[in-house]
Order: sequence, then C-alpha cells, then structure tokens
Amino acid sequence: MTHQQSRAREEVWLGIILFSLALAAMGDQFLRSLYWSHSSWQITEWLINYAGGFVRRGLSGEALLYISQILNIAANHLAILLSFAIYGALLFFLIKNAREIYSPATLISPLLMGAPAYQDFIVRKDVLILCILVISLKLAVRKDHEARTSIALAIICAAGVLIHEAYFFVAFPVITAALLRKTDLMPSGQISRPLFSTSLVGLAFISSFVTTVIFKGSPKIALAIHNSWGPLWIQIDKTNCCITQPSAAIDAIGWSTSKGVSLSFSLLSTFSDGIYVPLAWICIIIVCFWLMIGRSLLAHHEQLKHFAAIMLLQLVSLSPLFILGWDYGRWIFLWLVSSVLIYVVIPLSGSLAPTLFNRAADKLLTHRLFRIKPPFWFLLIFGVPVCCWSIVSQIRSAPIGYALAHFYRLGRMLLL
Repeated sequence: MTHQQSRAREEVWLGIILFSLALAAMGDQFLRSLYWSHSSWQITEWLINYAGGFVRRGLSGEALLYISQILNIAANHLAILLSFAIYGALLFFLIKNAREIYSPATLISPLLMGAPAYQDFIVRKDVLILCILVISLKLAVRKDHEARTSIALAIICAAGVLIHEAYFFVAFPVITAALLRKTDLMPSGQISRPLFSTSLVGLAFISSFVTTVIFKGSPKIALAIHNSWGPLWIQIDKTNCCITQPSAAIDAIGWSTSKGVSLSFSLLSTFSDGIYVPLAWICIIIVCFWLMIGRSLLAHHEQLKHFAAIMLLQLVSLSPLFILGWDYGRWIFLWLVSSVLIYVVIPLSGSLAPTLFNRAADKLLTHRLFRIKPPFWFLLIFGVPVCCWSIVSQIRSAPIGYALAHFYRLGRMLLL
C-alpha cells in the first residue's frame, strides 16, 4: 500500500468516526433543546422580539412570534426546527462546494461544522448568520441586473445586522471588498454602477448597525420581551420555576455596554487550573490557523496564500467581538467557517484581501510551524470550547472527550 493510499484510507476512517460522533451529538442536542426554556441562552437568543419596542436582535424573534401565531406551533419548536434545517443546509453546501479545500472529515470536525454540534449552539443564530453571508456573497459577485441586485443585497445585509449585530463584523469588510473589486475590474466608463452598489450596501450596513447601537435595549424592554413569552415558558417548564424575571439572552438585552465589555475584560486577570485563560485562547486560535492550513487540500502556493489572507482579514474583522462578548468559541467558529465560505463563493481572480494581509499570509506560510502537517487523528482530540475555558471544557469540546464524557454519564446512570 502506497503512502497516498494509506492517507486516503485514514481519511475515510476519520470521516466515519467524526460523522458518527457528530450525528450522535446533534441527536442529543435536538432532544435536549425541546426542554430549553427561559434560562437557555440558545433558545432565548432566538426569541428576542419587539414586544418592548424596537431593539437589536429582535427581527427574527418578531418573525417567529408572527409565524407561531399563524401556524399555532410553539415558537421554540419553530426556532429549533429552523436551526437544524439551516445547519443541515450549510453543512450540505460546504460538503458539495468546499471539497477542493477540505475533506468531509475536516468539515464535520470541531474545527468547522462540528463545533455547534459538540458545543450546543446549533440552536443559535451563528449558522443563520453564515447562511445570510452566503446569499450576500453570491449577490455581491453577480454581474447582471445591477440595480435590483444591489437593492436586494442592501436589504439582506440590513436584515442580517438586525437579526444579530455580529453579522456586521462577519460580512461588512468582505462584502465591501468584493464590491470594490468589481469596480476595479470594470472599464472606466462603467464604474458608476458598481460604485452605486457599494455605496448603497455600505449605507445599509452602517445605518442598520448604528440602529442596533442606539436601540441596544434596557431592563424594561428585556422584561417586556420576557413577559410576551409567558405562556411559552409555562408550556415548556411545567414547574413554572423562576420565570418572573428575564434570563439568559433576553436578560442580556437589558445590560449596559459597560457590563458586557467588563465580562470580556475580566478574563484578562483570569486563571483556570493554573493556566492564564487569555493565553489559552491565543494558543487555540494559533492551532486553529495551523490546522486550517495543514488540513487544506490546496496544493498551489498562491491559492493557499489567498485563503490564508482571507482568514487574516476575517480574524481582524471579527476581533471586536472578542471585546464585546466572551463566547470566544462562537467567534472562532464564525471566523473559520466564514473564511471557507468566502473562498468558495468569490471567484479567485486577483486578491480579495488588501496587500497587507497578502504579505502577512505569505510570511506565515513560510514559517516552520506551517510546514508541519497535523496528523490525521489530531481532529479527534482537538476542540474549541464555546466559552469559559478550562482544561475540562477543552477536553470535552473534542470528539473523543465528548464521547468519553457521555459514556461516563451513561455508566453512572446504569450503575445507579
């Protein structure tokens, strides 16, 4: 058996194991999500609405409230079904369109699409944000029906920000770069249309983001949102325990900006198991970058450099989220998957990222770390915790750690 055949066989077995564990994690998460109530960060993020007035992140919750009343289906069930449907659609899109970059085993690993399965955030808006990014990117690279496409793109981008302001950081820089690149490729006499498109979309992005900053929420609005779902909380939690006050993501709508930022800054002085937590997160980001390069199937240096430049651009674009919130695992997920989507959707003709990022990518790729190929089994023992780093959360975020934790829990149940 040749070395290439051996690697192919290892990849097949790795894919089978990772798909099996990810499916088990998805099934477990789906069953538990049916009982997530007012204290769940996952379900409450979906249910933020306009019951207390216009507020950031309320668009999707208002839509769910409207649809649930028409169809007479519980809003939490709609959110769960929609989340899993979107997750499945994005996974299918990546397996179909990103096979030249990554194997299916890598795509379903905790490095990429396995993260929401192992870390319980399929039922959040992160995957929805990435799906909106795909639609936006496809519209941004279209060349026909310029005016109608621009208007549709502006509406979708504004809606994305109103669903969750994180979309601004995920999409604004790259969409702007894609539209400006169209301007560069146009003959001088036809520049006006791409410039109109760029200006319109940029205005939609900035105005919607400023709106979310102004209408960020208050304790009064959070209480009104919480009360609007009163019957739903009673329906989910028959004990009616502790449902008088807002909790989780709905409660966070009432936080001041200083409170939210203070949570992130509190990590600067945090140690866990004797390890400095910010350093642990920096190491995770470096390892993720190493794995993304080392596991890539791109053989040509220019292709790999272009992809690495996109990753650097997205990391810088998303860096404000690391200050505004402490769900670092989610931000890393958005960073890695959005980078793959951008590379897949936008045709490779010239550089998308600014020159600075291309030079940095070129230097990084020549570093000795990125000449080391990660062993195929590394994806079984590596994971990214959703937040609150510790040695235990690091171990449990990996497929093997997740499986061992659940076997341990099952064994205790059988023994008791």
